[in-house]
Amino acid sequence: MRGIAAAGGGGPGRWSRAVTRAAWLPATARLALRDVTRSRRRTVATMVGVVLALVLVLSSAGMIDTTRNLLDLQFDQIQRESADVVVAPAEQAALVGEIGGLPGVTASEPAVTGPMTIAANGQTYATSIVGYRPDTTMHGFHDVDGSWIALPTDGVLAGSAVASRLGVAVGDTVSLVAADGTTTSARLAGLLDEPFGTYLYGTIATADTALGSAPGRAPLVLARYAPDADRAGLRTRIGDLSGVVAYTDAQALQAQVDQYLGLFWAFVGAMTVMGGILAFVTIFITMTVNVAERTTELATLRAAGVRMRRIAAVLGNENLVATLLGVPFGLVIGYVVAAQFMHSFSSDMFQFDLSLSWPTVVLAVAAVVAAALLSQVPALRSVRRLDVARVVRERAA
Repeated sequence: MRGIAAAGGGGPGRWSRAVTRAAWLPATARLALRDVTRSRRRTVATMVGVVLALVLVLSSAGMIDTTRNLLDLQFDQIQRESADVVVAPAEQAALVGEIGGLPGVTASEPAVTGPMTIAANGQTYATSIVGYRPDTTMHGFHDVDGSWIALPTDGVLAGSAVASRLGVAVGDTVSLVAADGTTTSARLAGLLDEPFGTYLYGTIATADTALGSAPGRAPLVLARYAPDADRAGLRTRIGDLSGVVAYTDAQALQAQVDQYLGLFWAFVGAMTVMGGILAFVTIFITMTVNVAERTTELATLRAAGVRMRRIAAVLGNENLVATLLGVPFGLVIGYVVAAQFMHSFSSDMFQFDLSLSWPTVVLAVAAVVAAALLSQVPALRSVRRLDVARVVRERAA
């Protein structure tokens, strides 16, 4: 029962002695807990497998959660209009009323946009400026601290990438250079956390002052539809109005983004499956080595009349304890790796901040534990097929 002692090995450690004295624990539990430290290398190998599996699973699951959250933030909370309509300057005021009066349209607002370059500290950044009504309901402004802020009347809001690109902070004065070279100054009133794009935002008056008569200025009418609106019909009706130059359906844009993400979802799904396979294979190998190293002990237990169910419980509990010991390390390392992995996709035009929901974390842990339990089946079958008489004879010899 004591197996072959390693060269230079000593007696049982403090943990083994403490577990042995814990008479209040069932014998199966005491054997499993004792064996966790009996072969530290085997336990560490199991923990490393769990950590690697959780890193892979959390990285892929984090990509899914992050992308879904970013799409929801961009298209449901920040970009609140259903359609952007470019109109002729002279027709803008009339079209706001006409479009707002169409069946299925719940709100309409004027806006203006145009190309703009931000300059500060000898650096420049080319983008676009969008001007809204001060009380706009068509766009949400998500601050970098996670709060929602109002559109300032005496400055501009900019994407957070501007701060690092130009070396500026909230409250600094930046130069706004229009397409014709006209330069104005404006106070940077806030930095925004937006998943897609790094734009400038201000009131219509602020945008008009910055754009002036420069080429590229485009008056807009923003419209929001009812949930049950006939979007195709509205597109046709709005497109037929006099003075309408171009029409963009925000939902169509979101559908196009989802289409481009098709390969991404397939890649993430493959990573998730590979994480489960890694957990299964790693723990299966560990269990196989465990059984191979303890053939004599397991055969002796069976020869002594210990039921196979009891032996399976000992091995299963030992493996489960080693797996659970690796879970906290796997969660921490997995989160850090997933955050860095998502950050590698970030740029001035796209901001990927890791989002992991609690259900995702729980499911990841459950998947790894399930893989660990499933991997025990082949190992236990090998224990059942042990030739007890042959092993005992070899031990006696």
